[in-house]
Amino acid sequence: MSVALYLVERHPDVNILRRYQSPAFKETDFLELVARERMTHSRMVPEMRNPCLLAAAFDETKYAAWRITGYRSAHGASDDRPLR
Repeated sequence: MSVALYLVERHPDVNILRRYQSPAFKETDFLELVARERMTHSRMVPEMRNPCLLAAAFDETKYAAWRITGYRSAHGASDDRPLR
């Protein structure tokens, strides 16, 4: 399974969308990206978020900018709730 991450840089006159492609999700690679880009928000499924928060490499001082992480589960065919 391939993973694509989209980062938005907000500037006064323009927003820049950058795409990062990876053949598989690895929490160490993602945490490096979070620290390097000083990511502030993310939306991830629990299967991706939890290993990041429990990783040995997770040091709160390096990820101080990453303040909000939310999640949304996959919308299955048997789930009759509308997407929001």
